[in-house]
Amino acid sequence: MAPWFGYSGQGIQYDLPKKVHELRADGSLEKVSRTLKR
Repeated sequence: MAPWFGYSGQGIQYDLPKKVHELRADGSLEKVSRTLKR
C-alpha cells in the first residue's frame, strides 16, 4: 500500500475477482474467527 495519513504504508493489498460480500455469498470466502490464548 502507498503511504497515507502519515503512515508508512507497506501493507498487503489483494486484487479480488469480486466484491467481498459476493465471494462470501457464493461460498468462495468465509469468515473465520480466532481466539488468542494468553
